[in-house]
Amino acid sequence: MAAHVTGSCSLARAQADQIAAWIEDVTTRTPGLKYAALPAVQLERDEISGRVIGRKFSCAGFVLAAYEEAAGIVLLVPEASLPEVNKEIVIATWMPALPDEVQTRIFRNIGLEGPGPWRLLLPGYLFHALKQWTGFGTAPYQPKPEDSEFA
Repeated sequence: MAAHVTGSCSLARAQADQIAAWIEDVTTRTPGLKYAALPAVQLERDEISGRVIGRKFSCAGFVLAAYEEAAGIVLLVPEASLPEVNKEIVIATWMPALPDEVQTRIFRNIGLEGPGPWRLLLPGYLFHALKQWTGFGTAPYQPKPEDSEFA
């Protein structure tokens, strides 16, 4: 899929290598890798062994998990601080050109039930978080509803 926006933060070479290894591991060794908007990151575990048998991510959740799990950069955007977003913002963010009937089917498939609003990790929040991140010890980013877009 083509990226509409890209961003980065200054990482040590070791952190960048850890993220690359994490992506390789997750995409090749995790059966049941699926897309879901809510929650942004979800592990599915075997009930007996506790082993991860599947993962669900939104696009922003995938990036957040890579930074947290691989590079140890935690709480770029704390889940508890996510503002509620309505259906119109979700459509504008993830599916602006799709017909209504396709949007409705996608909403169900990615975990967005009911009319909303929802507390979602939107890509714009990550871009704002990375923009303000100056290294370890940086306070977590507190997103505002208008931060769903990144300019």
